[in-house]
Formats: sequence, structure tokens, C-alpha cells
Amino acid sequence: MIDDILNDIKTEREYQQDKWGDEFDSKNTANDWASYIIIYVGQAITMPWNKKTFRTQLLKVATLCVAAIEWCDKDSIPPRHYD
Repeated sequence: MIDDILNDIKTEREYQQDKWGDEFDSKNTANDWASYIIIYVGQAITMPWNKKTFRTQLLKVATLCVAAIEWCDKDSIPPRHYD
């Protein structure tokens, strides 16, 4: 089960990378990453609850977390506007 989930995250990460690329991601700040993650967490909760939507949005959250960690591990990251 965990291997299937990690494979889904890898597939989603490849999709996001193709869509947005490193250049877009490198311009994000910590606040941007947190905002994206929060947006997708919020979209996971639907009324009535929908298992497929919940899983899809959580997969995006997990993948955004991976992307944010990749960004954080880079040598140069942009400061927030008030830093």
C-alpha cells in the first residue's frame, strides 16, 4: 500500500514539475508554499464528503510538501517580503 501511495506522489510530482518547472518553484517563498498547501487541504473537505476528492487533494498536498522540501534544500531561496 505505501509503495502505491509513494508512486502516486512521484507521478504527481512529475506532473507538477512538467507544468510549473523549477524556475516557477524557485520564486516561491515559505509563505507561498504554506498557502498552496493550505488551499489544497481546504479543497479536500467537501460537503457531502467525497472519498475520491479527499484522496486526490491530499495527494496534491503530499506532493506540494515534497516540492517545498526540495525548495528548502536548495542553496538559494528568496526571502519573504518582510524578512
